[in-house]
Amino acid sequence: MEQRNIRSNIDSTIHTSDTSDRDSWKSMFERFYVDMGALLEKEGRLIKVELSEKFTEVKAASTTLVIGATLLLVGVFALAATTVILLALVMDLWIAASIVTIALLVVGGTLLSASLTKLEGKRLSPRRSVEALGEITTTLKERVHEFTKH
Repeated sequence: MEQRNIRSNIDSTIHTSDTSDRDSWKSMFERFYVDMGALLEKEGRLIKVELSEKFTEVKAASTTLVIGATLLLVGVFALAATTVILLALVMDLWIAASIVTIALLVVGGTLLSASLTKLEGKRLSPRRSVEALGEITTTLKERVHEFTKH
């Protein structure tokens, strides 16, 4: 009889220990998922803020670019007309106009190409958020690997 009581106590202790371990693991996983959800939500907000900042930068640069290009275009028209008039004094008008047109096309094409190259070089992606999400993913993989080892 005494042996049966001892065995019953041992079984009860083991069962209670298993249950508390499972509850501990369960609560740890629940906390983990809640924390990860909160972290991902914050990262999502950070991405939105970064994209908004990048959009504001591009918008400001584009506005200045359009205003500057418009003023420059008006000046180029005036300069082109003046150059055609001056060249027409020493050659036929159509030849003078052709020379000025070709020169403007070459210069304009070169400037446009350079501007597009500069704009392509801009990093407009939310770099910090992407890096942070990469770190989170790596950490998650490590944690899951640690949990599965035990």
